[in-house]
Amino acid sequence: MAKDLGQLSEIQRNRDPFVAMNIFLINVNDSKRIWNGIKQIVHFKPATSKKIINIVKDNVEVTDPEVISDAFNDYFANIATNLAKAIPKV
Repeated sequence: MAKDLGQLSEIQRNRDPFVAMNIFLINVNDSKRIWNGIKQIVHFKPATSKKIINIVKDNVEVTDPEVISDAFNDYFANIATNLAKAIPKV
């Protein structure tokens, strides 16, 4: 794999798409190596997830995970109805 990563660094300098494709074709059955190659080429940073630990509902801070879940469910289950009510009648 180190050889592949060295080749990918060279690809990055040369921007040779055919060499990059060749490396991916060689590793077609090894998704981990393919993703490592992609990461070497594009340098993306994975998104970090944040756990919601509290929300404010009806001016009250809520920390109970089940109540938070119910609040989100209620909001998204009723958003269309609430928006429709907010549209003025013509």
